[in-house]
Amino acid sequence: MSNPESSPGLVPSNPSLRSVHEAMHKAAATARRRAVRTSAAIAASERTQALLADVDEQDPAFDALLGPALQEAERALIYIAGNFAHFTIPGLGDSKRIQLAAGCLHLVLEHGQSIVVLTQDKCFGSALALQRPLHETFWRGLWLRYAATDSQVDDAGRDKFPVKGAILDGLDNTFKRDGSSYMAGSFWKHLCSYTHGGFQQIGARLTADGLKSNYKLLEVMQVLRSAGMIQLATAAEFASMAGDEALARTVLEQLNAYVAPVEPPAARAETHE
Repeated sequence: MSNPESSPGLVPSNPSLRSVHEAMHKAAATARRRAVRTSAAIAASERTQALLADVDEQDPAFDALLGPALQEAERALIYIAGNFAHFTIPGLGDSKRIQLAAGCLHLVLEHGQSIVVLTQDKCFGSALALQRPLHETFWRGLWLRYAATDSQVDDAGRDKFPVKGAILDGLDNTFKRDGSSYMAGSFWKHLCSYTHGGFQQIGARLTADGLKSNYKLLEVMQVLRSAGMIQLATAAEFASMAGDEALARTVLEQLNAYVAPVEPPAARAETHE
Protein backbone atom coordinates (compact mmCIF):
# COMPACT_ATOMS: atom_id res chain seq x y z
CA MET A 1 0.00 0.00 0.00
CA SER A 2 1.39 3.39 -0.92
CA ASN A 3 2.05 6.09 1.66
CA PRO A 4 1.58 9.49 -0.02
CA GLU A 5 3.22 12.51 1.51
CA SER A 6 0.06 14.58 1.47
CA SER A 7 -3.61 13.80 1.75
CA PRO A 8 -6.63 15.64 0.33
CA GLY A 9 -9.38 16.78 2.65
CA LEU A 10 -12.36 14.49 2.18
CA VAL A 11 -15.80 16.07 2.39
CA PRO A 12 -18.35 13.68 0.85
CA SER A 13 -20.36 15.41 -1.85
CA ASN A 14 -23.54 13.60 -0.84
CA PRO A 15 -24.70 14.83 2.60
CA SER A 16 -26.35 11.48 3.34
CA LEU A 17 -22.92 9.87 3.45
CA ARG A 18 -21.64 12.02 6.28
CA SER A 19 -24.56 11.31 8.59
CA VAL A 20 -23.13 8.33 10.48
CA HIS A 21 -21.85 10.35 13.43
CA GLU A 22 -25.24 12.00 13.83
CA ALA A 23 -27.19 8.80 13.17
CA MET A 24 -25.59 7.02 16.10
CA HIS A 25 -26.91 9.65 18.51
CA LYS A 26 -30.22 9.90 16.66
CA ALA A 27 -30.70 6.15 17.06
CA ALA A 28 -30.15 6.33 20.79
CA ALA A 29 -32.41 9.37 21.15
CA THR A 30 -35.18 7.75 19.09
CA ALA A 31 -35.06 4.59 21.16
CA ARG A 32 -35.13 6.58 24.39
CA ARG A 33 -38.19 8.55 23.23
CA ARG A 34 -39.86 5.29 22.33
CA ALA A 35 -39.09 3.86 25.75
CA VAL A 36 -40.44 6.83 27.72
CA ARG A 37 -43.50 7.63 25.66
CA THR A 38 -45.88 7.12 28.58
CA SER A 39 -45.64 7.34 32.35
CA ALA A 40 -46.34 3.59 32.47
CA ALA A 41 -43.33 2.96 30.23
CA ILE A 42 -41.19 5.13 32.50
CA ALA A 43 -42.30 3.20 35.57
CA ALA A 44 -41.75 -0.14 33.83
CA SER A 45 -38.26 0.92 32.74
CA GLU A 46 -37.35 2.02 36.25
CA ARG A 47 -38.65 -1.23 37.72
CA THR A 48 -36.67 -3.24 35.20
CA GLN A 49 -33.48 -1.30 35.92
CA ALA A 50 -34.00 -1.75 39.66
CA LEU A 51 -34.55 -5.49 39.26
CA LEU A 52 -31.43 -5.90 37.12
CA ALA A 53 -29.18 -3.58 39.12
CA ASP A 54 -28.14 -6.19 41.67
CA VAL A 55 -27.91 -9.18 39.33
CA ASP A 56 -24.36 -10.51 39.09
CA GLU A 57 -22.70 -13.68 37.82
CA GLN A 58 -23.60 -15.60 40.97
CA ASP A 59 -27.31 -15.12 40.27
CA PRO A 60 -28.83 -18.23 38.64
CA ALA A 61 -30.75 -15.96 36.25
CA PHE A 62 -27.61 -14.18 34.96
CA ASP A 63 -27.16 -16.21 31.75
CA ALA A 64 -30.84 -16.13 30.82
CA LEU A 65 -31.07 -12.37 31.36
CA LEU A 66 -27.86 -11.73 29.41
CA GLY A 67 -28.97 -13.93 26.52
CA PRO A 68 -31.08 -11.39 24.55
CA ALA A 69 -28.35 -8.71 24.67
CA LEU A 70 -25.74 -11.24 23.53
CA GLN A 71 -27.96 -12.47 20.71
CA GLU A 72 -28.57 -8.91 19.57
CA ALA A 73 -24.82 -8.20 19.43
CA GLU A 74 -24.27 -11.49 17.59
CA ARG A 75 -26.87 -10.52 14.99
CA ALA A 76 -25.10 -7.21 14.37
CA LEU A 77 -21.80 -9.04 13.95
CA ILE A 78 -23.30 -11.59 11.55
CA TYR A 79 -25.04 -8.85 9.54
CA ILE A 80 -21.76 -6.98 9.09
CA ALA A 81 -19.82 -10.12 8.17
CA GLY A 82 -22.44 -11.01 5.58
CA ASN A 83 -22.50 -7.61 3.91
CA PHE A 84 -18.87 -6.53 4.09
CA ALA A 85 -16.96 -9.68 3.20
CA HIS A 86 -15.88 -8.18 -0.14
CA PHE A 87 -15.78 -4.49 -0.88
CA THR A 88 -13.28 -1.96 -2.18
CA ILE A 89 -12.55 1.56 -0.98
CA PRO A 90 -11.63 4.06 -3.69
CA GLY A 91 -8.51 6.03 -2.79
CA LEU A 92 -7.24 3.52 -0.25
CA GLY A 93 -3.95 3.19 -2.11
CA ASP A 94 -3.55 6.89 -2.80
CA SER A 95 -4.77 8.85 0.22
CA LYS A 96 -3.07 8.76 3.59
CA ARG A 97 -6.25 10.15 5.14
CA ILE A 98 -8.33 7.26 3.82
CA GLN A 99 -5.65 4.72 4.72
CA LEU A 100 -5.43 5.80 8.36
CA ALA A 101 -9.17 6.32 8.85
CA ALA A 102 -9.97 2.94 7.30
CA GLY A 103 -7.27 1.26 9.40
CA CYS A 104 -8.81 2.71 12.57
CA LEU A 105 -12.30 1.65 11.63
CA HIS A 106 -11.16 -1.83 10.62
CA LEU A 107 -9.69 -2.21 14.13
CA VAL A 108 -13.02 -1.04 15.60
CA LEU A 109 -14.79 -3.97 13.93
CA GLU A 110 -12.23 -6.35 15.40
CA HIS A 111 -12.64 -4.86 18.89
CA GLY A 112 -16.41 -5.23 18.60
CA GLN A 113 -16.15 -8.82 17.42
CA SER A 114 -13.71 -9.58 20.23
CA ILE A 115 -16.11 -8.19 22.84
CA VAL A 116 -18.84 -10.52 21.59
CA VAL A 117 -16.53 -13.57 21.49
CA LEU A 118 -15.08 -12.84 24.93
CA THR A 119 -18.59 -12.47 26.34
CA GLN A 120 -19.61 -15.77 24.78
CA ASP A 121 -16.64 -17.34 26.62
CA LYS A 122 -17.56 -15.52 29.86
CA CYS A 123 -14.30 -13.54 29.82
CA PHE A 124 -16.22 -10.46 30.94
CA GLY A 125 -13.25 -8.55 32.36
CA SER A 126 -11.37 -8.73 29.07
CA ALA A 127 -14.50 -7.74 27.13
CA LEU A 128 -14.96 -4.70 29.38
CA ALA A 129 -11.27 -3.80 29.00
CA LEU A 130 -11.86 -3.38 25.26
CA GLN A 131 -14.66 -0.87 25.75
CA ARG A 132 -12.37 2.17 25.95
CA PRO A 133 -10.32 1.28 22.83
CA LEU A 134 -13.58 0.47 21.03
CA HIS A 135 -14.88 4.01 21.60
CA GLU A 136 -11.53 5.75 21.29
CA THR A 137 -10.53 4.08 18.02
CA PHE A 138 -13.97 4.78 16.53
CA TRP A 139 -13.69 8.49 17.27
CA ARG A 140 -10.12 8.57 15.96
CA GLY A 141 -11.28 7.00 12.71
CA LEU A 142 -14.05 9.57 12.27
CA TRP A 143 -11.70 12.40 13.21
CA LEU A 144 -9.09 11.28 10.68
CA ARG A 145 -11.69 11.10 7.94
CA TYR A 146 -13.64 14.27 8.61
CA ALA A 147 -11.92 16.67 10.99
CA ALA A 148 -8.12 16.29 11.00
CA THR A 149 -6.01 18.75 9.05
CA ASP A 150 -3.55 17.44 6.48
CA SER A 151 -0.67 18.04 8.90
CA GLN A 152 -2.53 16.19 11.67
CA VAL A 153 -3.07 13.26 9.31
CA ASP A 154 0.68 13.24 8.62
CA ASP A 155 1.36 13.33 12.37
CA ALA A 156 -1.01 10.40 12.91
CA GLY A 157 1.04 8.43 10.42
CA ARG A 158 3.95 8.96 12.83
CA ASP A 159 1.78 7.84 15.78
CA LYS A 160 1.24 11.39 17.05
CA PHE A 161 -2.39 12.10 17.92
CA PRO A 162 -4.07 14.99 19.77
CA VAL A 163 -5.52 14.27 23.20
CA LYS A 164 -9.01 12.80 23.36
CA GLY A 165 -10.68 16.13 24.14
CA ALA A 166 -9.19 17.79 21.06
CA ILE A 167 -10.31 14.94 18.82
CA LEU A 168 -13.86 15.07 20.18
CA ASP A 169 -13.97 18.87 19.93
CA GLY A 170 -12.82 18.61 16.31
CA LEU A 171 -15.66 16.23 15.53
CA ASP A 172 -18.24 18.35 17.33
CA ASN A 173 -17.08 21.43 15.42
CA THR A 174 -17.22 19.52 12.13
CA PHE A 175 -20.72 18.20 12.72
CA LYS A 176 -21.97 21.35 14.50
CA ARG A 177 -23.29 19.50 17.51
CA ASP A 178 -22.27 18.27 20.94
CA GLY A 179 -22.55 14.60 20.10
CA SER A 180 -19.55 13.26 22.02
CA SER A 181 -20.01 14.81 25.46
CA TYR A 182 -20.86 11.38 26.87
CA MET A 183 -17.14 10.52 26.59
CA ALA A 184 -16.42 12.41 29.80
CA GLY A 185 -17.09 12.33 33.52
CA SER A 186 -17.97 9.12 35.29
CA PHE A 187 -18.49 7.16 32.05
CA TRP A 188 -14.93 7.85 30.90
CA LYS A 189 -13.59 7.03 34.38
CA HIS A 190 -15.34 3.66 34.19
CA LEU A 191 -13.80 2.93 30.79
CA CYS A 192 -10.32 3.83 32.02
CA SER A 193 -10.72 1.67 35.12
CA TYR A 194 -11.81 -1.31 33.03
CA THR A 195 -8.94 -0.91 30.58
CA HIS A 196 -6.16 -0.26 33.08
CA GLY A 197 -7.07 -2.84 35.70
CA GLY A 198 -8.63 -0.37 38.12
CA PHE A 199 -11.03 -1.14 40.92
CA GLN A 200 -13.94 -1.69 38.52
CA GLN A 201 -12.04 -4.81 37.47
CA ILE A 202 -10.47 -5.72 40.81
CA GLY A 203 -13.67 -5.28 42.80
CA ALA A 204 -15.55 -7.61 40.45
CA ARG A 205 -13.27 -10.46 41.59
CA LEU A 206 -13.44 -9.96 45.35
CA THR A 207 -16.37 -11.96 46.68
CA ALA A 208 -17.38 -13.35 50.06
CA ASP A 209 -16.37 -16.79 48.76
CA GLY A 210 -12.91 -15.70 47.59
CA LEU A 211 -11.51 -14.71 44.21
CA LYS A 212 -13.88 -15.29 41.30
CA SER A 213 -15.36 -13.37 38.40
CA ASN A 214 -18.54 -11.65 39.55
CA TYR A 215 -19.46 -8.84 37.16
CA LYS A 216 -22.80 -7.07 37.21
CA LEU A 217 -25.31 -7.98 34.52
CA LEU A 218 -25.85 -4.35 33.52
CA GLU A 219 -22.17 -3.64 32.91
CA VAL A 220 -21.89 -6.68 30.61
CA MET A 221 -25.10 -5.71 28.81
CA GLN A 222 -23.75 -2.20 28.36
CA VAL A 223 -20.51 -3.30 26.70
CA LEU A 224 -22.42 -5.59 24.35
CA ARG A 225 -24.75 -2.74 23.40
CA SER A 226 -21.78 -0.45 22.76
CA ALA A 227 -20.12 -3.12 20.61
CA GLY A 228 -23.23 -3.62 18.48
CA MET A 229 -24.00 0.06 17.96
CA ILE A 230 -20.42 1.10 17.20
CA GLN A 231 -19.90 -1.83 14.84
CA LEU A 232 -22.98 -0.82 12.86
CA ALA A 233 -21.91 2.84 12.79
CA THR A 234 -18.47 1.73 11.59
CA ALA A 235 -20.00 -0.47 8.89
CA ALA A 236 -21.98 2.54 7.65
CA GLU A 237 -18.73 4.49 7.43
CA PHE A 238 -17.16 1.74 5.33
CA ALA A 239 -20.18 1.71 3.01
CA SER A 240 -19.78 5.47 2.68
CA MET A 241 -16.07 5.13 1.91
CA ALA A 242 -16.88 2.54 -0.74
CA GLY A 243 -19.39 4.92 -2.33
CA ASP A 244 -22.27 2.49 -1.78
CA GLU A 245 -25.03 4.89 -0.74
CA ALA A 246 -27.73 2.20 -0.75
CA LEU A 247 -25.75 -0.02 1.63
CA ALA A 248 -24.95 2.96 3.86
CA ARG A 249 -28.66 3.75 4.16
CA THR A 250 -29.47 0.10 4.92
CA VAL A 251 -26.86 -0.07 7.66
CA LEU A 252 -28.12 3.19 9.17
CA GLU A 253 -31.62 1.68 9.25
CA GLN A 254 -30.16 -1.25 11.19
CA LEU A 255 -28.49 1.21 13.55
CA ASN A 256 -31.69 3.20 14.07
CA ALA A 257 -33.50 -0.02 14.93
CA TYR A 258 -30.94 -0.89 17.57
CA VAL A 259 -32.24 -0.40 21.09
CA ALA A 260 -31.11 2.38 23.43
CA PRO A 261 -27.90 1.76 25.35
CA VAL A 262 -28.21 0.28 28.82
CA GLU A 263 -26.93 2.67 31.45
CA PRO A 264 -23.95 1.25 33.35
CA PRO A 265 -24.38 0.52 37.06
CA ALA A 266 -23.00 2.79 39.74
CA ALA A 267 -19.27 2.54 40.30
CA ARG A 268 -18.05 0.01 42.82
CA ALA A 269 -17.02 1.36 46.17
CA GLU A 270 -13.28 1.76 46.44
CA THR A 271 -13.04 -0.61 49.38
CA HIS A 272 -14.34 -4.13 49.78
CA GLU A 273 -15.74 -5.38 53.03
